[in-house]
Amino acid sequence: MFENRCFQRGKRLLSGVLNFQNEVGYTELELRRDGKPVFRLQLEIFPLEDGLSKGL
Repeated sequence: MFENRCFQRGKRLLSGVLNFQNEVGYTELELRRDGKPVFRLQLEIFPLEDGLSKGL
């Protein structure tokens, strides 16, 4: 399970954090206006390797 936080900043701007913990694979983010999709983003999530987290 992952944790989502979304903040509205004004009328037209959203910002947020997606935390996928140790999950890997694909995820899709879809934005809708009046119930109709206006934007779709697909992301591939990779695990964080020990070398990357230590700056090696």
